[in-house]
Amino acid sequence: MELSTLAPYLAGPGSAVLVCLLIGWGGYSLISDKILPLLETAVSRHLDQIDRMMETHSAEHRAILTACETITDELRRDRAPAPRVANG
Repeated sequence: MELSTLAPYLAGPGSAVLVCLLIGWGGYSLISDKILPLLETAVSRHLDQIDRMMETHSAEHRAILTACETITDELRRDRAPAPRVANG
């Protein structure tokens, strides 16, 4: 085969395949080198934030339970019947 017969194929479909392969390799490199590490950092930071929120939530939950128990005890004390004094 001569170069003049191969030239249209190399300029058209051959170069298109080469460009597609180069774009695919570039996209893969971009994703694996840049985007995945960013996502890993973001997910790790998000999970750390959720852990801190859970600790805060647990402390608030304990405080609310203590306050509710105090209120319940005070209400029970206020509703207790007053001792009767005998007239005599």
